[in-house]
Amino acid sequence: MMLRRFALASVLLIASSVTPAMAAPLNTSNLYVSANVVANCIINTNAVVFGDYDPIVGNSSAFGADLDQTGTVTTLCTSGSEASISLDQGLNDATGTLTAPERRLSSGSSNYLSYNLYSDSARGTVWGSTGVAPAGDDGTLQTTTVFGRIPKGQNAVKGNYSDTVVATVNF
Repeated sequence: MMLRRFALASVLLIASSVTPAMAAPLNTSNLYVSANVVANCIINTNAVVFGDYDPIVGNSSAFGADLDQTGTVTTLCTSGSEASISLDQGLNDATGTLTAPERRLSSGSSNYLSYNLYSDSARGTVWGSTGVAPAGDDGTLQTTTVFGRIPKGQNAVKGNYSDTVVATVNF
């Protein structure tokens, strides 16, 4: 008899664990989650330093050559921002346009030395305000070379010459 009671108790215990429990009703709702990735860029420059210009021999029209030098523009932009880099005319610009400026270095008085900045190593495409150079718009740092040239044959007065050109990343 004892065995029978134990068997009955075991069956009841097993049956109660298999029987589905009475569940409370469930209500659900979707939780909307969002974010907006904004376009943003940073820009940094390294100067174009021409060094010495010799109007008598080294850079004369008869014996010399153009004085070429390079600088860099470094950009970092949000992926997909379709960014470009533009350079303004500088503080001492002569005639010209925003897209093809005629830049000049100044000695601080009325003495000037013409130069220009280009987006290609052949120095065939003047880099102006139209954003001819793409910026890094894939979320990685990109360094772009600025190619500078002071044409030979300028009758410049002795002195230190400089200019400031604003580089802008457009996005």
